[in-house]
Amino acid sequence: MPAIETVIESRGSVGTIFNCALLHKFLETRDITAAATFANAAAATSLAKPGDFTAIPTLDEVSAFYSKYSSDI
Repeated sequence: MPAIETVIESRGSVGTIFNCALLHKFLETRDITAAATFANAAAATSLAKPGDFTAIPTLDEVSAFYSKYSSDI
């Protein structure tokens, strides 16, 4: 799966965010490919926000990013 290009503002909790998003989407869909794509979007959203805890994206932010760029992922 290709990485999503983004401007990096913070690297704080990106691994944890990826893992949580992966689990969330997998439990919702039981589709590991969709889950990994969603987790990739969550990580990219987090990297683009400054700070550590403030860089944790909301579900709405990740969903918006995913919807906007899912055809590119």
